[in-house]
Amino acid sequence: MLAPDCFYGNVVFCLVAEVEINKLRTEEAGLRDALLKMQALNEGLGQDIIELNRIIMHLEQEKATLQVCDILRPVLYSTGPYMLIIYSYFGKARIKQVG
Repeated sequence: MLAPDCFYGNVVFCLVAEVEINKLRTEEAGLRDALLKMQALNEGLGQDIIELNRIIMHLEQEKATLQVCDILRPVLYSTGPYMLIIYSYFGKARIKQVG
């Protein structure tokens, strides 16, 4: 919409200015859309990082459990004629002797 004072001055200049303002508004809307998309991507990336860290922590717990079981296995085998069952559940060693 043209400003009222444009009719008293250079109409062509005001029309060009209005076109430029409309272009800037369109560009601003595009930038806002791009910003919203970037925010959504960052949020998704944050969720992926959280899930990856959870998986890494679980795997590290499993690794530690297996290392403990490897250390305990010879000691438990030497305690008597038992069948030894070692298993892991969420990173905690469970050792059961059946004999």
